Amino acid sequence: MTLYKNSTAKKIGSLLTRVLVPLWILTGAIFKLVAQTPSTLPKFTIFDPARSLDIDLGILLNVLIGLEFLAIGVIVFMPRLSRLMAGFMLGSFVLILTNELFKGADSCGCLGGKIKIHPGVMMGIDGALLVGVIVLPIFKVHGVRLMTGIVPAVAVTVLGFSVSFGAMSMSQNRGEAPPPPIVNNKLESDGQSDLAQDPCAAAPVQIAFPNFWYVSGDINDWVGQCWNQIDLFKLIRQWPEDIAEGEKLVVLYRLDCDHCEEMFNNDFTGKITTPILAYHIPVDSSNWSLPANHTAKLYDLSNETEWIITTPLVVKLVDGRIECAAEGEGFEACLGVEPADH
Repeated sequence: MTLYKNSTAKKIGSLLTRVLVPLWILTGAIFKLVAQTPSTLPKFTIFDPARSLDIDLGILLNVLIGLEFLAIGVIVFMPRLSRLMAGFMLGSFVLILTNELFKGADSCGCLGGKIKIHPGVMMGIDGALLVGVIVLPIFKVHGVRLMTGIVPAVAVTVLGFSVSFGAMSMSQNRGEAPPPPIVNNKLESDGQSDLAQDPCAAAPVQIAFPNFWYVSGDINDWVGQCWNQIDLFKLIRQWPEDIAEGEKLVVLYRLDCDHCEEMFNNDFTGKITTPILAYHIPVDSSNWSLPANHTAKLYDLSNETEWIITTPLVVKLVDGRIECAAEGEGFEACLGVEPADH
């Protein structure tokens, strides 16, 4: 008896293809819906290329969620295309995860930024499902025309797009009117500093958080601009009163970032005399602690927002104007120190 004629194999194949696979795809879609953050997108395959092309990551995220609902609708309601669509989706997942694994990603991002699953583990799951879909036969559904399943499949697709973009709209409109700017813990009623009429001396016109997440753009575009014109800085609530006087280093760091640890231990313990304003991005777990003899003035960013920023992010200000901006392992470029061997 061949595998194709084996009724047990067909039962398993049908259960796998028409039930387990769409449930698996639905699980990923639900996590993306709940998280509403681009950190659920594969970093090297989708997130980074989209970011470099200046594609709206919120729209991209919800389009992909809608397409996953499309796949679910086809698999469930169009039996003749079930194996084809299930194989296509799982095959795409495996290819993406292979690239993520090759590029050195430590998490697939599939279930949000806080649930880290190694791409190799997820590839093993998706790969096993893909083999099952390819190898195991399924029962043919007699009397059901291909066109019959189009209406419910379209309905599921419309539902998916509606829910995903509805969730995005709710997250974008969740914030109330932003509070007045705070400079050195003092309210500025008109959003202006008392320093001078120089445009770089004004306090930033603060904005409400547009999403549950913030993604920094091309920081090279910041060079030459006044500090108070940068969207990221408009989201930060606390600034020293003399921010636009002389040289300043604005630093964003995490306690799970190795380069941030290197920066604090090697550079912020007396080597640099420029005033350092260090803004802490909250994380779930810490790999290191701040050295006791660091010279930075510390602030905390909101823990209600997911800050999707490459750290450390170092910005050098001269009289309120951005002279240099660097991130990641290139952070020394703005510190005025000799690069260390990484």
